Amino acid sequence: MLIRPRSLASLSSLIALSVASTAIAQARNGRWTVANTVVEASADREGVVSLRVGSQAARRLGRGAVTATTHSVGRGTALVVRVEGDEPGVALVAGSSSVSAEILFSGPRIQRGEDVGDRTETDVLIDGAQVVLAQRRADLSLCELGAPWVETRTLDAATLRLVPHARDPFASLALAPAPPVVVAAVPVEPAARVVGVPVLAAQSRVAVGAAVNPSFALHDGSSATAWTASELDFVVARAVPATVPVERVVLTAPAQGGGALPRAISLVIGAQRFQVSIHESLAQPGQRVAVPIVPARPAGCVAIVVQSAAARGPTAIAEVTLASAYDREADPLAALARSLDAAQGDGAAQALAAAGSRGVAAVAAALPSLQLTGARRAVRLLAAQRTAASADALAAALDRSELAELARDALVRMGEPALDALSRRAVTDARAADVLLVVRADRLARARAMIPALSADPAVWRAVRGPMLAILRDASEPEQRAWLAALPADARARLRALSAVIEASSSAAVRSEAAALGLAVVAEGFAQEYLRLSAIGAGADGARALASIAAQSRDADLRHEAVRVLASMAVRGEAELARGALTSAQGDRVARVRAAALRGLAVDAQGRAAIAQSLRSDTWPSVRAAAAELLGRDPQSTGALLAALDDESVWVVRAVLTALERATGATIGARLVEFARDPRRNPTLRIESLTTVASRCERAQAPALEQLVLSQIDPALPEGEQAVGHAALAALARIDIVRARALLERMEANGAARTALEAAGRDACRDTAPATSGSAP
Repeated sequence: MLIRPRSLASLSSLIALSVASTAIAQARNGRWTVANTVVEASADREGVVSLRVGSQAARRLGRGAVTATTHSVGRGTALVVRVEGDEPGVALVAGSSSVSAEILFSGPRIQRGEDVGDRTETDVLIDGAQVVLAQRRADLSLCELGAPWVETRTLDAATLRLVPHARDPFASLALAPAPPVVVAAVPVEPAARVVGVPVLAAQSRVAVGAAVNPSFALHDGSSATAWTASELDFVVARAVPATVPVERVVLTAPAQGGGALPRAISLVIGAQRFQVSIHESLAQPGQRVAVPIVPARPAGCVAIVVQSAAARGPTAIAEVTLASAYDREADPLAALARSLDAAQGDGAAQALAAAGSRGVAAVAAALPSLQLTGARRAVRLLAAQRTAASADALAAALDRSELAELARDALVRMGEPALDALSRRAVTDARAADVLLVVRADRLARARAMIPALSADPAVWRAVRGPMLAILRDASEPEQRAWLAALPADARARLRALSAVIEASSSAAVRSEAAALGLAVVAEGFAQEYLRLSAIGAGADGARALASIAAQSRDADLRHEAVRVLASMAVRGEAELARGALTSAQGDRVARVRAAALRGLAVDAQGRAAIAQSLRSDTWPSVRAAAAELLGRDPQSTGALLAALDDESVWVVRAVLTALERATGATIGARLVEFARDPRRNPTLRIESLTTVASRCERAQAPALEQLVLSQIDPALPEGEQAVGHAALAALARIDIVRARALLERMEANGAARTALEAAGRDACRDTAPATSGSAP
């Protein structure tokens, strides 16, 4: 991996900076003044904090408590606002009497992603006399020393704007207690034979202006390709295998005209840092120099940081080789594994397969560095071995997009031997869970292999939950019980599992057993308390516990989730247990709680009557719209839906129109055409009502639609009114294309109108559709 910092003006131009005060601590809101401009942080009821500067648009910061510090920078002021909590964030505001206050940066401090490269941390650092905006990435670390701050920018004292900033990657790292070892590089004869451990860059990041990818250039065996760097650039390399003790790190200078070795580097191996001096006389084209490592040690990770540039010309390194105590003895298995990329790769694969477990180990170690042709050979070889080591290597190959499908198929065919590898990987990679869903293995074994994924981070868990539910739905009742018996004691993992069983199982007895286990879990903190609600959503005891929370909790999120789970119970056939609590929830002061209750009430006539009442009288449009949506399939609710066409909310009427597409009743079509004809109505809703008539194939409304066309397609009318006429013509074309064509002939329409009509009639109603059945074809 490679980071190249950008250049920065001389540090002497920076004006002293001082910390003034901590303005807010453990609060949800704050108000400050920067350059006579008010800066305000405020949190909504969900705890989400937004920051606003003067009249500028508010920016979302995160969720949690707010802290802030102010700093003098030149003649201006910098304000650093942090949010500490579940979703930490940071913002930097700066301004002065001559520079308008502005949010220079705002965003999350920590980002979590499925891939390690997506996991970043961003913060504003007070670094001596500087305010620095910096980022570090989980996949960019100086080996065991940790992840340095990279992509740094500093607040310029003159302009109060962020400018590029070069920062020593060691500045914020906790180095080993012993001082760095200072060594001098020594020459290695160009003709000397060095058979070293291959160096593989874990991931490449090309420096600005660099023409060659360092992950390839540093181990391709050619001095013609090189990593071109500037001071404080660094590259991190991973060695395979990582257990071989390294005695020397051999650096090769580029060929003629390709640059020269740096005068000084920091070399990180393990937790130790070596400061290396390279004399100018050794920086000749093609020259190789060795850095002795005493005592020899395994080097699974090596980082090289350029501390001083080359004396003349560009700074570059062509090759890095880790020379071990065995560097004069060829490793035939490793060499064979590397040659899978070559034309003779098929023969190499056969030889490696004949070597058994040692051959598998060599292939597994080489697979990350192989090009596509060799990697495909390696996957086929590993699939044929059916061992734990080969399964681990195939599971890791899921990371490579060009290999993922081949590796997936190999793991599916491998069956039982792949379960352990996939189980371990599913904790961090949802793709492994997808493979567990279809791998050729016993269903209960596949379900048990999913158990470690119950402890995954939320982002991974959300992706893993679907495949887990699919396996549990297919499982028999005894298999589901056996899976319950194998669950871990960890509260979060256990609650996730119980929630999945309750959702997936068709057995009331298994669901009740899972709910009883959920009731026995002692939840710690809001997150587990919230998760526990879906883990107790079955049986009489669970229903009583949920009803108590829905009625008594002061937290709207918990009440909403409790009601949602009760509604799910009603849909699954436990309506009698949930009805009382759902009915009571219709009086909740929070609209989303009332809306959640409606789904569970829709399962019988008594509940649908209550939903119709909500459609008529609830004060919140979102609740009325939810009620309309649920009544669409109830023949007894057509009257309530038609009455709701007069609702004052556009969103409610739109939901009613959607519901009427599915409703039954002979009067629906006429009422919709009447709605479309009324000029007092919203033109957009009038058009949507005609779309509903067309969707229902209301053939009896063809004459009325024709009249509407004749009255609305008039160039003298406003565009909105003409649009209603066009919608009526489109509906007529779908219902009765012959009648629509005849109408256009009488109107002497132009060719464009005829083309539009034919396009509208492509999805014509089937001849078998009844004229006023009220059901869509």
